[in-house]
Amino acid sequence: MLVRRRHVLSALAGATILAGGAGYFFSRPASTTVWRPVTAKRSRQDGAVHFVDFGKVWFGNIIITPDDENKGTPVILRLGEKLGTDGRIDRHPFGTVRYYEIQTTLGDVPFSPPLTPADLRGMESGKPAMPFRYVEIEGWRGALPEGAVTLESVVSDKYEARGGITFTSGSETAAQLNRLMELGEHTMAATSFMGLFVDGDRERIPYQADGYINQLGWYMTTGDWTVPRRTIDALFKAPTWPSEWMVQLIFMVWADYQATGDKDYLAEIFDRLKIYTLFWFVDDTGLVNTTNKALADNFARRTKADYLEDIVDWPQGERDGYDMRPYNTVVNAFVHAGFVLMAAMADELGRPRDANTLRGTAEKLRLKIQEKLIDRQRGIFVDGLGSTHAAAHSTFFPLAFDLVPPEQVNASLAHIETRIAAHGGGFPCSVYGAQYLLEGLFRHGAGHIALPLMLNRTERGWLHMMDKYDATVTHEAWDVKFKENIDWTHAWGAAFLDITQRFILGARMLAPRWARWTLQPDPWVAESMRATIPTPHGTIHAEVDAQNRTITVQAPAETKFQPPAGGYWKVLNV
Repeated sequence: MLVRRRHVLSALAGATILAGGAGYFFSRPASTTVWRPVTAKRSRQDGAVHFVDFGKVWFGNIIITPDDENKGTPVILRLGEKLGTDGRIDRHPFGTVRYYEIQTTLGDVPFSPPLTPADLRGMESGKPAMPFRYVEIEGWRGALPEGAVTLESVVSDKYEARGGITFTSGSETAAQLNRLMELGEHTMAATSFMGLFVDGDRERIPYQADGYINQLGWYMTTGDWTVPRRTIDALFKAPTWPSEWMVQLIFMVWADYQATGDKDYLAEIFDRLKIYTLFWFVDDTGLVNTTNKALADNFARRTKADYLEDIVDWPQGERDGYDMRPYNTVVNAFVHAGFVLMAAMADELGRPRDANTLRGTAEKLRLKIQEKLIDRQRGIFVDGLGSTHAAAHSTFFPLAFDLVPPEQVNASLAHIETRIAAHGGGFPCSVYGAQYLLEGLFRHGAGHIALPLMLNRTERGWLHMMDKYDATVTHEAWDVKFKENIDWTHAWGAAFLDITQRFILGARMLAPRWARWTLQPDPWVAESMRATIPTPHGTIHAEVDAQNRTITVQAPAETKFQPPAGGYWKVLNV
């Protein structure tokens, strides 16, 4: 068989190829992924070229099965994520969006191209996988028989679509929310190709912030806890560098405990987790400052991180002009949230001394944050100690973590509205920051701000991904203009999944494993919906009639439903 190949990797060309693939992170005695065939959604012939569209982007490879007429036929195979303006696969896509081309002569047996060395990263089966949706075959003789081209996708063996939300009002809002749900649910499936949560095709390594957003969406969609747990274990072995990411490992562990109720695991890792509170960096000001090089270097050695540095948002251009001060408001807000969750874990483990110490530390930090980082005249947080600038981030992270004093919530929400307006009605932050911005808005009764933002049609929103690029997996950034090395396979862009379940539907656990739970749909959204929620006890079914303000619930006997407070919603049956 003669083979000539060409591929476009852009920044991937410099990617590290990890020896042993995912074994770099941990030892896995059994396979955690499966390969599944995907059939074409449509195909056409343009002269000598057969074009095949599989409908959605998957990680995997193709299998070409030649018929008798095409055995011994020289062909050019092209795989890609993106179409050009001519309706053909884009051979020079921007960023690290993928394209691959190979010239080969078909033989007597089915053929899969070797792809690139980078496509072997993390693939426990030893089979390469790349993300693609479209295939072109140039040189195939005659019609393309059904089954001649198969996309073999690779996903976690734990992936099963068990949960989801369907909006049933028939309105334009409902239609766009349903588009988001489809985008998010497929993102969970496609990006599970390594059997743990990674940050997309370009790097293929776990990051704490990516992992946390991925974890919340994964629970909503599958109910599985093993993939998040595997990711947590990998991050203990190889944490990534941002200060706030360290604390988000604590968020991941708390989410794991809520999903599983596994006190044995929590007890096993609790003491190891303490260092990720960044308690070392609270100095005599009472605030957190991670710029002490000796402390930061020691922290990196202890945790096996490469280094430690504040990030706020990523890429840098998504920081809304944030003034990066040593005493950083966003970092301090995260550290406070980490202390609060660690205290809650200590309570669950029956460790009152730890709980009291952590809770006391959190309270001291809260008081210092509110004393030193709020502009009293404007009634909003500034970016850091000594700064007068107030980026959106220095407001929405404190909102998300309940750090804004009640009397300053209205000023904070008004400030967020000005920052949204300054970005043309789009998100004033990255796809990552959207998780916490929306959470901050919904937590403070601002669904009337959050929902239009979720569905904005500017270049800084999810509908733009779908309308302009026909996205079927969430992208790394809102658009290539905001991140030049963008890839199109980043689950950290799917924050709307857990936000929709927890705040629009309002389904929230009140005790681990959904042993107690409630439903408090956001009244500002005013959309009817049906939901399935996977739990360890079975599936919860819920239906919300927004017009009549009624809720219908069917739930396993092991789960106790607490009716919504306030009297706005009437529960018909449980």
